[in-house]
Amino acid sequence: MAKQRAFTVIELLTAGTIGIVVATVVGYGIVQGWRAFLNQQDQSELDRANRSTINQIETQARGATGVIPAVTIAGTLYQSDATDVVLHLTPIDSAGNFLTTGDDYLVFRLRPTTTDTVEEMLLPDPASARLNWPSPVTLNSLSTQFQVRYFTAGGTELIPGTDDLSASAQLTVTSQLGKTGALGNNSQTLSTNIFFRNKTT
Repeated sequence: MAKQRAFTVIELLTAGTIGIVVATVVGYGIVQGWRAFLNQQDQSELDRANRSTINQIETQARGATGVIPAVTIAGTLYQSDATDVVLHLTPIDSAGNFLTTGDDYLVFRLRPTTTDTVEEMLLPDPASARLNWPSPVTLNSLSTQFQVRYFTAGGTELIPGTDDLSASAQLTVTSQLGKTGALGNNSQTLSTNIFFRNKTT
């Protein structure tokens, strides 16, 4: 019977080194794949949050009668500018019919106490059925930029603080969200143009 040859120290060290290299390469691939997966999850979260924000603003703002430059409610001043917009809504009854008197106001803004939260605030007339609607409502808490631009029906841009924003017939709202993920900072930007269907002159 032939005598079985034992492995030499050099052979064992070589095999061990090869094993370590293979394990390192495989491990690196797994880690990178996992980081890419987490990054994709973050991007998907930003996309969902941003689309939800834009869709909510579109849905509510299109039913407005126009932009209100400024209004004071219960001693608090709300005004339209580059990061906040105050809209006028016709009050409704419990059946959804328009009331002939009163004013409802809808505000989309960066929450004053934070720099990353976009909220919707409803300021209804006491006789309006919107009095029972929830307010304020957080649209997202990942904002890195929330911008509102104002335009006339002819496409002329109106400048907050300089022009009369009540002449606005169209808004361009830009929402940028950001999040620090496994592969660094992720961001996503969406914009929408909103035309007032119920604008009064």
